[in-house]
Amino acid sequence: MARRRHSSSRRRRDKDSFPWVLAVLFGIGVLAVVCGFGWLVFQANSNRVHLAEDLCRTTGPMEQTIVLVDATDPISPLTQKEILTRLADQAAAVPTNGRFELRTLETGQSRTNKIFSLCNPGSGAEIDGLIGNPAAAQRRWQGSFAEPLEEAMRRVVTGSAGDTSPIMAALQEIAVDHLTSQAERAIPTRIIVISDMTENTPDFTMYAPGGPSIEVYRTSRAATAYAVDLAGATVDIWYLRRDNSPASVGLMNFWAEWISINRGRGGTAIALQGLQ
Repeated sequence: MARRRHSSSRRRRDKDSFPWVLAVLFGIGVLAVVCGFGWLVFQANSNRVHLAEDLCRTTGPMEQTIVLVDATDPISPLTQKEILTRLADQAAAVPTNGRFELRTLETGQSRTNKIFSLCNPGSGAEIDGLIGNPAAAQRRWQGSFAEPLEEAMRRVVTGSAGDTSPIMAALQEIAVDHLTSQAERAIPTRIIVISDMTENTPDFTMYAPGGPSIEVYRTSRAATAYAVDLAGATVDIWYLRRDNSPASVGLMNFWAEWISINRGRGGTAIALQGLQ
């Protein structure tokens, strides 16, 4: 009898302790959910990117591509089409937080006209849906970057006749704007010049008998007036062929040396299709 009473008492104690076990397990489960939610919030906050007005991160762009289009003479429709296709490829290659800028070469004192200058904010493809909002990022990329860029590209290829072609001054202005601070000098920079590359200003003109002569340039006022520190930036040339331009080989040789003199790096040089 004593043994049966002891066994019955133990069963009652086990039964009484069962709700406490459930309570402890439930508490552990709630704690796990809270911790998991807290981790997601922490990750979301730590991955939140703050952007400036130009869509670059507040720490600045990680690289920059700056395109200068010579708008001092008209560009044929065929060549415009090729330029737009090539520009679309360049823009598509810009990484998240990379700056893409479009400028036109002008004949006035401003030297260049900035048409577009924004960083790629990211299309949302790289965002984890658990800790971010890929759809919102996609909308921002489309409305604030992709669509304005497409419109800007159509604008830059529309040129009109001008009296001068200050290519050196334009490159100098780009360098002052984007290659002066230590932060921007430290990041990869590519400058694409879309032009017939025929410098023509009162300080130096390639239409003179000496043509594109680096020796004549060195003794001209332009060598001092338009001296520039390209800070190791790579300069690509997309050459627009015109009837009255100097021989392309002489032009490319001149600009390769000019870029080197001004601490830049010569990149690729291509001749665009069509005669302007």
